[in-house]
Amino acid sequence: IAQRLQQIGKVVIFATTTPVPNVTTSLGRSYELAVRYNAAAKSALFSMNLPTDDLWSTMIEHCGHGYTACSLQLPRNVHLTPAGESVLGAAVARAIAPHLGLGV
Repeated sequence: IAQRLQQIGKVVIFATTTPVPNVTTSLGRSYELAVRYNAAAKSALFSMNLPTDDLWSTMIEHCGHGYTACSLQLPRNVHLTPAGESVLGAAVARAIAPHLGLGV
C-alpha cells in the first residue's frame, strides 16, 4: 500500500504502535509483542525511507520502559485516556504538519 501511494505522489508516514502496559491484557497483547510488531514493520519499510511518527517513544517518554500503569492509558488496557489522546494527538500533528506546509 505504501509503495502504491508513493507512486502516485502521496506522502506516507509510518507510525509505530504504542506500548502495551506490562501486565496481562486481553486478546494476547503484550509489551514484548508490541516491540516485535514495531521491529517487523520498521524492517519491512526501511528501504522506503518513510518519515516516522514514533508514538512508541512518545509513550515511553511519559510512562517509562516496561511500565505497568500510566496516566496516558486506561488501566490494564491499550486504549488511551483523554490525556493520552492529547499527548499522542499532538505528536501526530507534529509529524504530519511539515508535509502539509504547516508549522505546529
